[in-house]
Formats: sequence, C-alpha cells, structure tokens
Amino acid sequence: MTLEGLAARAHAAWAARGVAIDRSAFEAHVRERAARVDPALRARLYVEDLYLAYACARGHRVALAVFEAELVPVMQRAIARIGVGVGAGDDVLGALREQLFVAADGRAPLVADYSGRGRVAAWLRSLATHAALKVRRAERRQVSLADAEVELERLPIAPELAQLRGDTAAFRAAFDRALAQLSHDQRRMLRQHFLDGLAFETLGRIYGVHVSTAWRRVEAARIALAAAVRAQLAAALGAGASTVNAIVRDACDEASVISSLRSTLAGEPR
Repeated sequence: MTLEGLAARAHAAWAARGVAIDRSAFEAHVRERAARVDPALRARLYVEDLYLAYACARGHRVALAVFEAELVPVMQRAIARIGVGVGAGDDVLGALREQLFVAADGRAPLVADYSGRGRVAAWLRSLATHAALKVRRAERRQVSLADAEVELERLPIAPELAQLRGDTAAFRAAFDRALAQLSHDQRRMLRQHFLDGLAFETLGRIYGVHVSTAWRRVEAARIALAAAVRAQLAAALGAGASTVNAIVRDACDEASVISSLRSTLAGEPR
C-alpha cells in the first residue's frame, strides 16, 4: 500500500473514533517522516500511531482524551517499574505531559517528534523509563537497569553482520560477549533508537544534547558493537578479518533485521 493509502486508512480509522484532522496536511506529515527512513521501511511505518500523535500535537480534544485513557497508563506502568515513590512518579508524569504537549523555546511539543518507526506506546515507555531513572539517580539510590534494557540482546546490529543470526550458536555467543563490552548508556541508546523508534531529535531532547551528538552516540555504539562481534567471531573461529568478512559478505540488509525483530517481539511482555 502507498503512503497515501496508509494515511487514508489511518484517517478513516481515527475519524470513526472522533479524531478527524486535515487529511492532506497529515499526508504531508507522513511523507516527511517517511523521507527520514530507509525506503524499504517506509511502508512499515506505524501510520495510525502517527495520526494520533499528529492530532495530539495540534491539541485535538478527542485525540488528547484517547491519549490520556490509553497511553498515559503505559507511562505510569513504566515509571512504577523503576520504583520511584508515588509522589515522585506523579511529578515525572506531570513533567512528561508538559514536555509532550506544550511548545517551549520556539520548539514544537515533544509529541511532534514521534517518528512512527516504532509503536507510539514503546516510544512513550522509553521516555517515561528514562525520566524515572533520572529521578532515581537524583535521589542517589541504586538503580537497576534491567527494566530499561529488556531484550537488549536482540538489538539490530550492523547490516553486514545480520546473516550470522542464521548460525545461532556461534553468533549468539559472540554477540552476548560483544554486548557485555558496551556501557549501559550505549546499550540503552541502541535500544531506544532501534527498537523503541526514538528519532535522533527525541534522543537529543531527553539526553540534553544536539541532534548531531545523539546521532554520533548511537552510531558510535553500533560501530563498537559490530567491531566487538567481529573480534569475538575471529577469536572463536581462529580466523583473521578477511575470513570473518567473507562469512558476512552476503548479509541481509538492516530493514530485514528490524522487520524480523518486530515479528519476534510482537506480543511479548515488556
């Protein structure tokens, strides 16, 4: 289905629920979001989620009510899982609401940053988790990052390494050892970008850095992971770089890896 077709279907679905916005303007918004991703991924954008976020960014009353009823509980659960107190959790949620829906310093509200690459619920869960962890750090308490790093071992990696997923035992052992070499921040940013669909603009906002810095951090983490996997495989096989490169020469592209991850993770608890 074309982007226009996806936008039309989203418009019809949401209009039936009382959320109707200018269709042509939304189609332009979808095209703008699609231009930011690999062409192979454009038809896989979560266009219905984009529609809701777009309507919320424009202050649509019914859209905001849907957000409050269906998505705020997602953020509440994410905050609760980190273990902040009830009062602190309310403060975190209140601050997130303000960032999401109030324009500040000449910038659009944060909800306008939603890219459509991942589900909007996952995007919000990631924002809430990060905000709650910041509160925990500020309170100088020991923080477990387990909830913020769910299924990190399934992160998409560099496209040239994708085919090694077929050799489950060899790849898994190398990947696990390589992943352990990364810092918590590197693993979290990879998860937030590749699995939760946070755009570099959003990562820049939540980490307080320029968008180009957010991109550099994600790319550095991806490159570090790819290099570590290569090194682990070379050591395990007793082979040099040329042999490892030959093994991965016909690797799948990143779009296929992300697609398979979405299928694998669909419906699993977070």
